[in-house]
Amino acid sequence: MKTALMVLWALWDWLYFQCNRMQYVSKGDNLFRVVRKTYRGPELKTKSGKCIKPGDEIIKIHIYNYGLAKEVLNHRSSFSLAIYLKNRMLQSLEGLTDYVTELPDQHKIVGIIGTSMLNRGAERLGFTTHEVDINFHFWIKGFLYKLIYMMVHPAGHQYLVAHGKRLKSKHLVMSLEELMERYAKQTEFQEIGDQS
Repeated sequence: MKTALMVLWALWDWLYFQCNRMQYVSKGDNLFRVVRKTYRGPELKTKSGKCIKPGDEIIKIHIYNYGLAKEVLNHRSSFSLAIYLKNRMLQSLEGLTDYVTELPDQHKIVGIIGTSMLNRGAERLGFTTHEVDINFHFWIKGFLYKLIYMMVHPAGHQYLVAHGKRLKSKHLVMSLEELMERYAKQTEFQEIGDQS
């Protein structure tokens, strides 16, 4: 059953990747796939006070959930899973800063935005979280991701029964300056500051 679901998920993931024109930050060793785009949502404020407004240029980040699920299937405890996810996220954010510094006109980018249920501890990574207005689209995605969570989490169904209500999608927001101050090499941050 689990193998069949993973095959179906792989197909869905490929279609989703193609339809959304995503790019890998670094295929195989980074959790993020991204799209550079013009922001169209509600105004979002970061913890530094920076506001991301409609019309701003952003990097939309998507966690590579299928790839991540394959990585964590062999974890047998919630503790080891949490440590692994934290380290992978730190590594991926560092890789994202390297990716951004190589983009043309990177100084025009205002910030990064993602939407995910994997938002526990996001503030400690530098993100500001905002509640999501739940519509049918987010409800369906939330339902599907809870099923996926049940499939890959070491505690499976028991964890979902105990903690399912707190698994809610949230917007994760970080300004470009916050990203660079936290995760970029100092020389890279200086180069972007000089261009802005």
